[in-house]
Amino acid sequence: MGKKPGKLILIADDALPLRVMLGEVLAGAGYEVLTAGDGVETWELINSRFSELDLVVLDLLMPKMSGLEVLSRLQQELPHKKFMVLILSGIFKSDKEILKLKELGA
Repeated sequence: MGKKPGKLILIADDALPLRVMLGEVLAGAGYEVLTAGDGVETWELINSRFSELDLVVLDLLMPKMSGLEVLSRLQQELPHKKFMVLILSGIFKSDKEILKLKELGA
């Protein structure tokens, strides 16, 4: 796989081994990678680097602020910025919650 200049991915998950593994795989594929271990750190990185982001890999269950809260804030505070959000969760969510995620743009 060749270099993909300008492609910035944020991996937001409270599980350090998962952040490290995904980060190494994506960096090895030529992407620039940022990582965050909780929802507040995730929001701060999104807010400070939103114009550069291409993808956010977002865990739903994180400390300090959930992935759903981060997604809601994105919709409310940065509706003009469009980048992909990929939801990642080790816990199955209900159909109602999945519908809410889709409504928020995930």
